[in-house]
Amino acid sequence: MDRNKKLRKTVIFAACLCYFAIMLYLLFIQRLGRSYLNYWDRVQNAVNLIPFHTITQFVGNLSSKRADIAQRAFVNLVGNIAMFIPLGLFLPYYRKKQRKYRSFILTIVLSITVVELLQVFTLLGSCDVDDLIFNTVGASIGFLIFKIIQFHVNHRGKRTK
Repeated sequence: MDRNKKLRKTVIFAACLCYFAIMLYLLFIQRLGRSYLNYWDRVQNAVNLIPFHTITQFVGNLSSKRADIAQRAFVNLVGNIAMFIPLGLFLPYYRKKQRKYRSFILTIVLSITVVELLQVFTLLGSCDVDDLIFNTVGASIGFLIFKIIQFHVNHRGKRTK
């Protein structure tokens, strides 16, 4: 393996580790010890199984006269998509089986569902079907970017031969 390729793989691996550390923090660690309600009240408050319910609330809050509410809505909507774009890049990069969208989307939906369930049962977040929808959209955008990059890399290699 030439030196540039080895360096590129090392940088991508480091970026992947940083990404997963940040995700672990955002999805679980930052929420430690945030509530004083009893367990079942917290679970009840942390579950949304109605598609687009939370999304509709946040979209409505975007026009709020209170800047903090509008900002929180924007960060939630954009963040739930943006924070999963890297996963859509890393997963097919490291697992060749994930380069087919059908396998990829199945893995993503299953993984996000597990994360959502872990968040609610550990009381370190909420279980929201809208998060599943937006996270899947984000990962799919990352997958599309991966495919575009892969296409250009493959075709650049053919032009130089």
